Amino acid sequence: QKALENARKANEMDITLLPGYRILGEAMQAGGDDKGSLGPLSTYIVYVPDDAQALCWLAIAQKANGDGRSARKSLDQALKLDSRLFEGFVMRAELSLDEKKAEDALTDYEAAARIEPESFDASLGVAKALMALDFPGDAYQKIEETKNLADTEKQKAEWRFWRARSLEALGEVEIALRDYKNVVALPT
Repeated sequence: QKALENARKANEMDITLLPGYRILGEAMQAGGDDKGSLGPLSTYIVYVPDDAQALCWLAIAQKANGDGRSARKSLDQALKLDSRLFEGFVMRAELSLDEKKAEDALTDYEAAARIEPESFDASLGVAKALMALDFPGDAYQKIEETKNLADTEKQKAEWRFWRARSLEALGEVEIALRDYKNVVALPT
């Protein structure tokens, strides 16, 4: 909140200060205002088009504003600039899943997992893409590998939910139902 206040003040004091737009967009997203961050990040990228991290933030803002096509373009540009940008691969994979492009999602999740092998999001993402490709057995194996990467209660719940989905797809309905019940019993 304090960073957001300071970024707004700095921007008001000097609208020509380009890093101020970047910081304002970042602070807005950190405060949960993904939609509102579109303006400052768009302005920043016009003048600094080679900032891969800012392009990822711009993609978040674009997606929040319902513009998946622009978000994909921003992520493509970010990943051309920095082929080790973990966040960019994960975000683009999520967009691909939303667009029912499971093979593209799998490719990007696998790239993210190579960059950060201990990432829960990348590992579970691979499993989600495998489920979308109708490979529940492979997805189940990946989900089991992901179990030890789940640190938070939210991650553990997500892991259990996807395990239930894969088990259900494999015909193991009784075990899947147990997992679903455990997920439903968790606090909101």
